[in-house]
Amino acid sequence: MLFWEKSEAESFLKYTSVKYPKESPDRWKYVVYLLALNTGLRSGEIWGLKAKDLSEDGARLLIRRQFAIASNCLTQTKGKQARAVPCNSELREELISLIAAKGIQAEETIFMTENRTPQRHMNFIHRAFQKDIDFWAKLFNGKKIRFHDLRHTAATLLVSEGIDLKTVQGICGHADIKTTMGYAHLVGSNVDKVANQFFVSSKALSNSKNENQKSLEKFEEKEEEVL
Repeated sequence: MLFWEKSEAESFLKYTSVKYPKESPDRWKYVVYLLALNTGLRSGEIWGLKAKDLSEDGARLLIRRQFAIASNCLTQTKGKQARAVPCNSELREELISLIAAKGIQAEETIFMTENRTPQRHMNFIHRAFQKDIDFWAKLFNGKKIRFHDLRHTAATLLVSEGIDLKTVQGICGHADIKTTMGYAHLVGSNVDKVANQFFVSSKALSNSKNENQKSLEKFEEKEEEVL
């Protein structure tokens, strides 16, 4: 099981936020990474997430289905029970913006194809994640991990931030507390407090548009060297 330290996660988010800026039609790819690292959702749960699953106040996401790769259809989430996960302010803003920009209806999945069907996981891995992780790793000597390891990273960071194991178990949807205990032995808060205190953000390293532009130019220069 691999996972990133918080600094590595934030470095990757900064890189992808600059690569997929807010005005880009590909911004949703960054939102996928932001979502995975802040909630620990399984890939199928990310692809099965619908607009209606964001609570009215935006502080929570209700996880009640997943997109099954084998059958290419929406099914009940693993564990068969719905669960709530925290949605911090940055993630909430990105999701609301994405839903509005694409005119996503309540019953539609948030991360959809041009045909407005759920994203297929392996397509995303080959067309986006693998390229993003490869370039980021080469540019910053970063540690390559699998997409599923974003979930491990989120769980590990939740525990290291002081969130109690029972709450982490509920957020991650672990059937057995022993799975959660494998991440650490720390104590902390509850679900209602997580959205306000737990952030993995590209903004932590830089909020300056000028710096982001310089970073993008630097990324492009280095990508050309790699290519």
